[in-house]
Amino acid sequence: MPSTSRPIALLACVLLTVTSSRAADARFISVESPDGTYGYQNASGQIVIKPIYEDTKNFTEGLGVVCREGKWGAVDASGKEIIPLQYQGMESFDSGVAIVYQNDKAGLIDKSGKLLAPTKYDRIQPFSDGCAVVELDGKCGFVDLTGKEIIPPRYEVADRFSEGLAAVKPDADKGYGFIDKTGKLMIEPQFSKTEPFSDGMAAVGAGEKWGYIDRTGKRVVPCKYDQAGPFANGLAPVGIDQTAHLRLFGYVSKTGEETIAPQFTQARGFSEGLAAVRNKITLGWRYIDKSGKEIFHVREAVEAGNFKDGRALCVLPNGSRTIDRTGKFLD
Repeated sequence: MPSTSRPIALLACVLLTVTSSRAADARFISVESPDGTYGYQNASGQIVIKPIYEDTKNFTEGLGVVCREGKWGAVDASGKEIIPLQYQGMESFDSGVAIVYQNDKAGLIDKSGKLLAPTKYDRIQPFSDGCAVVELDGKCGFVDLTGKEIIPPRYEVADRFSEGLAAVKPDADKGYGFIDKTGKLMIEPQFSKTEPFSDGMAAVGAGEKWGYIDRTGKRVVPCKYDQAGPFANGLAPVGIDQTAHLRLFGYVSKTGEETIAPQFTQARGFSEGLAAVRNKITLGWRYIDKSGKEIFHVREAVEAGNFKDGRALCVLPNGSRTIDRTGKFLD
């Protein structure tokens, strides 16, 4: 959702895990010593960077963000301080850049430490689609990965870019519309709420209800749902309230057809042709195909994730395990 205080719709169909370009480097794991200092160890448990820091963040893109005496910087895999410890705060690297903080303002640096965007912004959001939302004096705009302010802060609210479009609210009296990366208005402000584009479709609101539009702004799925998840594999999970305490989920296609009728108490998005669903009658999670047919049932699962490269993570009462596309445990 956009980057101000507008309420976020909490979806039951949210993915168990979310992947991003800022994935932690599994070779280096932050570790705390008995005296409360931090360093890094490798996957075998061997200390590779001595615990001499007050705090550390995940290693990403070959650099780990560390703090000593209240100042933040970054080290490489050998422990060499590549970014001097000089900042009030710092985020892990993502797409070659990191957000840094000085005097309660945010800026951007590259992996050499070069300042790309001055520490003048009130807030910088994580990058998405090569751009990041910046906030300055109550207005929102965008910067690119070079730190260039490609769209000056002028919106009341701005959401992240996805598939080349971002939702914005020009002023308090208007609804949300969508712009491209030049700032050109592509879809007129008219919606009460929005979600980013996914699979060529975006969830939008009319009052309290949700529907979907395509990239031209055409209302493809009417705003009649109480909850709407992102499209993936041509389908999106949607929820309809049956009573004040019961919401059931099904799936809609890009033509607005309910290909799988609302019948589940929870539903994930489709990935690699399968989606995890559950109801209150039976234990665990079931995986269905795009016709709604049950493919397998993970009875022990208390949570079930989406598939990636033929594998999905399931949370069991005694820990997490990975399954394949037949439901067989791989570990």
